[in-house]
Amino acid sequence: MQTSTFSDPMYLTRILAAAGLGAALMAGAVVSGGSDLGAPLRIALAALLILPFVLIYPLVWRWHRRVDEMLQMVHFRACLFSVCTSAGLFGAAGVLQACGLIGPLHAFLGFISVVATWSLGLMLADRSQH
Repeated sequence: MQTSTFSDPMYLTRILAAAGLGAALMAGAVVSGGSDLGAPLRIALAALLILPFVLIYPLVWRWHRRVDEMLQMVHFRACLFSVCTSAGLFGAAGVLQACGLIGPLHAFLGFISVVATWSLGLMLADRSQH
């Protein structure tokens, strides 16, 4: 079993690489949306850009199964924090939108908020273990 902690430089490197990949994918989607590419090419590009997002769950699940119980508990707490915090943020945004106080929000903001709250949850949960 893997016994590294979230403060391990390799873990941090992987997280930063994944964040960079996510930013590159979002940038690619924004650039391709404003381009003059034909519909078939735009669909193929969209499928290529979506693939890494589809792989998030299997890759995280695979990692989760390989680590020890303490890291699984830290990860579980981070996920719980992320779900609850994101639900609160999206609920508040929905109320503000329904009241006409803010306009529609881009879906990338939802993705960023989930990843940010998950990352914050990992830091908080890991800190509580030490």
